[in-house]
Amino acid sequence: MEYAFVLRPLGADNWVAEKRRIEVRNLPFLPTEVAVTAGLAEGELVALSSVRELRDGLAVRPAARSKQQALNQSRGER
Repeated sequence: MEYAFVLRPLGADNWVAEKRRIEVRNLPFLPTEVAVTAGLAEGELVALSSVRELRDGLAVRPAARSKQQALNQSRGER
């Protein structure tokens, strides 16, 4: 995986998918999982939809957010 689609807020209920380069490393003893080592910040929302359906700048809507994510968003934090 060389990139991920991060959800970037444009307003209260407006979001866009932003294609971003990331770096990953394999996890020992977990062959189907990786750790993201660069390119994402803690708390950013990542799209989990089919990558074929996504493109940079596409309007998207998060399926659900935790209370902490909503609170951080209202404070302007990520």
